[in-house]
Amino acid sequence: MKESSNKNCAEIVGRLADYSVGRGSARLRREIEDHIASCPNCAHELEVLIRTATLIEETIPADAPDLWNAIASRLQTKPTHLKTTSPILWVARHKLHSAVTGGLVLITLGALIFSNIQKAPEIGSSTYFSHHATMSLAEPFADKAALGLLSLIESKQE
Repeated sequence: MKESSNKNCAEIVGRLADYSVGRGSARLRREIEDHIASCPNCAHELEVLIRTATLIEETIPADAPDLWNAIASRLQTKPTHLKTTSPILWVARHKLHSAVTGGLVLITLGALIFSNIQKAPEIGSSTYFSHHATMSLAEPFADKAALGLLSLIESKQE
């Protein structure tokens, strides 16, 4: 019997907050009132909740000196120290910087592209055919590519 009473107390305590502020159905209110009449622990919980609610209601909030209006006005104004510009406007304003940066980019790209170009070594047809035979076993589409390369080499030799 004690265990079911504790379970009932847990349910009642969970609903005391609503009861203390006048919420809940008439049936729920009667159930809580019947339980409180026979349970001093739940009656004490209700008394503490009512005192707390009374203290909160009696507390006079301090008036904030137009705090929200100050916050709202600061949110609506755009900051003057942050200037956003498009890349085109930046280039137009910083012509020398843009020219130097563009030149450096072109020099870097040219150096990267032309430093890796190597002249293909001249190979004889016997070397070509031995490489082609090895390649065609591993790569089924290598025949067409190799034949195109062969015709290019033969046309240069003529």
